[in-house]
Amino acid sequence: MLAAREAAHGLRIYHVEHPTPKHVENSHRGIMHAAHDPHLNAIDLDGLITKADPRCPLCPPGTCRGHLVGCHWRTPMIHDGFHDPAGLMPRHKQIDDMTVTEALRLEAHTNGHVYHMSLLPDLVAHCGRVGVIAVVEPKPDPRWLLDWPWQQLEAAAHANGTDLRARALRNLPHPGAGVRRVQAARRNGVPAWVI
Repeated sequence: MLAAREAAHGLRIYHVEHPTPKHVENSHRGIMHAAHDPHLNAIDLDGLITKADPRCPLCPPGTCRGHLVGCHWRTPMIHDGFHDPAGLMPRHKQIDDMTVTEALRLEAHTNGHVYHMSLLPDLVAHCGRVGVIAVVEPKPDPRWLLDWPWQQLEAAAHANGTDLRARALRNLPHPGAGVRRVQAARRNGVPAWVI
């Protein structure tokens, strides 16, 4: 049913299924897989947001609102095979409780490859450079209802010629939540739909 709906949008999406971990999909390597597979033209990129950090190394002092990262699970060290090579974070720590430095430090090892979490705008930009449609799936975080996350993604897409779209689960984490995330995406020029 879902595949038929996506096909109606002209999409043949790279989307991994269990037991393949989600970090394989939400990566630059995943984008290259989608680019080289003649049966695919898009990739599902899951999005979460790190915590705001007044000492963020990527933002002017005191302006950090958090950073968009390509990640499916709020607890990536429990559900997605990541670990903290510095050994400083507990396994149950959630993305929205990590600084961007902590999130980008995580590592996962799959099929002889090392994976690191990536900033979602960088993944969207990469899609444009290799001609893959970026289908962002925002996971539950109230900040996805604001304009700035979508504006960041739209700016990355515009600068790199990326065909950017979005989709959200209608009732995750509660009834109608995905509808509101889709409305925020559309309000900022990103074609979006509920699944």
